[in-house]
Amino acid sequence: MKRIIVLLVLLSLALTASAQRVTWHLGAYYQTPGGTEFRHLGGYAGASFEPFFPWPVYLETGLGAEACGTLKGAENFRLELPVNLTWQWEPAPLFSMGPYAGVNAAYNKIRQGGPDFFTWGWQAGISIRPNGVYINVAYHSDMLPYYDTGVKLSGIRVTLGICL
Repeated sequence: MKRIIVLLVLLSLALTASAQRVTWHLGAYYQTPGGTEFRHLGGYAGASFEPFFPWPVYLETGLGAEACGTLKGAENFRLELPVNLTWQWEPAPLFSMGPYAGVNAAYNKIRQGGPDFFTWGWQAGISIRPNGVYINVAYHSDMLPYYDTGVKLSGIRVTLGICL
């Protein structure tokens, strides 16, 4: 009996792994300033995994790199690692859309002798993917204040890219 259970578990894992879809995406984004003068302009590379097959629930992650503007006369750069859970509805071939939400960790670098520091935050939005195009509109917010400004970075972020 134990062998049959183990065989069924292994068979289900093999079927799930073979049915899992991975979608790669590349894009660029712009984020409006929310409470600061920062306007974020960045690039993004990531992947969507379907670990909950056959349900259309995806786990998305990637890496974003952006220029944030200036703080106290110094340029700011940021590397961001988001992890999102998204549900994608596919009403037609080559078209999907759905909400997503998640968290991110960010490494921030202030040039010209400024400090390096980490922040983390959250995001929620909608993703639309018509015919290989990747469009996201989301609200992003940091949970911690940006360096010693006392201001949490936040704003509406629009991402445009392609699915590979």
